[in-house]
Amino acid sequence: MSCFSVFLTFKIKHFLALVTLLSLALLILNLTSFRRFSSEINAVELDARIPTILWWTPFTGENGVLKTCDIGDDFQASCYFTNERKLYQKTKAGSRKIYIYDLRSCTIFLQALLFYGSSFNAWELPPQSPERKRPLWALLHEESPRNTALLQHESALSLFNFSATFSRHSDVPLTLQHLTSLEDLAGHKFLQSWQSKVQFQKEEGLAPVVFIQSDCDTSTDRDSYVQELMKYVKVDSYGSCLQNKMLPESIRDPMSALHSDEFWRFQSKYKFSIAFENGECLDYITEKLWRPLVIGSVPIYYGSPTFKDWLPFKNSTIDVRDYKSPKELAEFILMLDSDEKRYNQLLEHKMQSPERFSSELLLQMLAERKWSVGEKLWNNFETKSLVEVFECYVCQRVHENLKEGESVVKLNHYECPPPVSALTKTTLNNSFWFEQWHQGQFEAQLVKELVETGKVVTQDEFYEIVGQRMVAERKKKK
Repeated sequence: MSCFSVFLTFKIKHFLALVTLLSLALLILNLTSFRRFSSEINAVELDARIPTILWWTPFTGENGVLKTCDIGDDFQASCYFTNERKLYQKTKAGSRKIYIYDLRSCTIFLQALLFYGSSFNAWELPPQSPERKRPLWALLHEESPRNTALLQHESALSLFNFSATFSRHSDVPLTLQHLTSLEDLAGHKFLQSWQSKVQFQKEEGLAPVVFIQSDCDTSTDRDSYVQELMKYVKVDSYGSCLQNKMLPESIRDPMSALHSDEFWRFQSKYKFSIAFENGECLDYITEKLWRPLVIGSVPIYYGSPTFKDWLPFKNSTIDVRDYKSPKELAEFILMLDSDEKRYNQLLEHKMQSPERFSSELLLQMLAERKWSVGEKLWNNFETKSLVEVFECYVCQRVHENLKEGESVVKLNHYECPPPVSALTKTTLNNSFWFEQWHQGQFEAQLVKELVETGKVVTQDEFYEIVGQRMVAERKKKK
């Protein structure tokens, strides 16, 4: 019998016995407490057969909801998702059972914990003990890897069983999270002809190259490279980084304008767009690459070393790594700026139908993608978000009754090398970004130790231990 049914039976049998106002009040209090955990279960009875999955780092804003996921042909799996950490505290030692309603010892099974990468704090880990069987851990992180340095190292990643990251090797790959569709990639909605772009240069005084950035301190040393490039080719720089022009007032607010049609049409007037990522992690590709490709402004790209695997055609961008110096790159840009035929060859994806794109990986990943982004998600309630697909993936794996060690996140789910300067092509050893990456190694190792031993530390204690270990390492090297 389910928890819900037990509770209703108890209510009926004992209703007549509740003769005092105090007893009635206690019943109402218990009913309210139970409903707080089951108010969104959509009238489906919650019992021990339904796994519970807890967002340890609250992310969805859902206090409790039962979700049914379509898993393969004619098979559905249900899981109860919540962000109520107090459920974890009530776990019985030696099991994954949790008492959520003490009146009749109704139990549910806590099978997995979900973590959002940017909110992962080493001093707020789930309590561990030798006699407690650890639930499965799953990591979701679609943002820049620089937000959480410790997750760039395998000691921390190996604590997780599943991942949804930017890597193609992730269990739920988010590599194409900034690309809405193949149709947009091939579409002409924002495309300006060669003749129009030449006219904009003459009549509006536009440079051949545009640079739009307000995050000026990056682990790729982006501004140093662009500043050197500007010595040899004209660049219109908007935003706060190396600014030499102001955006039109109607699109000056990046929060409201960045994804607007007006902003995209403005950028599409330029033949080339500087597209430097904030990091060089494998498969970490953002709107910095996809937006220029969609609007038909050739990207001058620096970032993921594997980005060419995802291009509609290999010559769809200008790869900064292919040139020895900004001066050599500028010479190539200036040559294209005066050669319509060669320039248009870089826009081949606008001249072909998507099925003719050369990247099998791009075509396959978009065909298999179960989640939507942009307008397709906002305008269609039947489509799923990447978060919902991630939740359903974990729900599916939980129902498969995985044994410990059968699935572990590896380094290639989140592979980020030490920061390298785009200009000098050397590791930024003395930079803040390298220090953060290096410190992340010690943080990752300490987090693993805390999980394995069950030791609890405060935020100050955590960083004190990390600092001591880094100092000890430096002394050994001297």
